[in-house]
Amino acid sequence: MSLESTSSPTATTAGPLMTMRIIVFALAMGVTTFAGFAVSQNFNKPHTIAGKFDTPGMIFLAMGLIALPLGMILPQIIFAASRSAPAMMNWPPGTSPEQARILGIQQRIQTSAIIGCAIFEGAAFANTFAYMQSREIVFLALAGVLLVGILAHFPTAGSYQRRVEDELRRMHEEQMLRR
Repeated sequence: MSLESTSSPTATTAGPLMTMRIIVFALAMGVTTFAGFAVSQNFNKPHTIAGKFDTPGMIFLAMGLIALPLGMILPQIIFAASRSAPAMMNWPPGTSPEQARILGIQQRIQTSAIIGCAIFEGAAFANTFAYMQSREIVFLALAGVLLVGILAHFPTAGSYQRRVEDELRRMHEEQMLRR
């Protein structure tokens, strides 16, 4: 089973892929814009590198460090856990069962990516805010690493299609085992 077996693989993939790209790009741009603002506000002020952290600073740092593995692992768990859940949308009339499966997979990919990006985004904003208040470079660097985590969710056409095809193959194999 592959996307080629559907009536219009490009049409089936193009819309959800573009939507996901826009979402990831928008989340990354929000963090980048705020970081640019924070840097501009602290441009001519003295900065520190790994100085003494106060309690709020430790909380923001911990938030960022916890978000790093959480933003990578939780989306995978959510994607796998949602396999048995029915698709949450009513598909257009005339949608074949194969197209409905593909749309359901795409919906799961998008949901898990948004959750991962949101985890990274929240921690990146928090650390950028901490940088803006303290001019501590560690916070800005951690926000940069978290931004890379957001951008890691940006789908290429090939990776997106492979992920859909892999999931279709897994579903087909699971179906064959049940018989």
